[in-house]
Amino acid sequence: MHNRRLEQKTTIPTSFPQRAQWFSPNHYQNTYQAQRTLEAALPAIYYGIDSCPVVGYEHALTEAVSIGYLLGQGYDYQTAVNTVQSWWRPS
Repeated sequence: MHNRRLEQKTTIPTSFPQRAQWFSPNHYQNTYQAQRTLEAALPAIYYGIDSCPVVGYEHALTEAVSIGYLLGQGYDYQTAVNTVQSWWRPS
């Protein structure tokens, strides 16, 4: 399933969107590093949340974590998504 809302985003947000209310300052040490890390992870998190109804929680979480890992390795978002999705598609 393609997430058109995420595909349209080309930059990492500079502040948390309304949807990420659980990332409040009360839940983590509010530092620049924490803010930057959580914002960088948001596309993978939203991908996983949007995938849950389609593929189930375990699979969606596996994909989201894998995408997040690839983002941390320097992949751009779309390449990370395509790479992870390719693991479950027939060759």
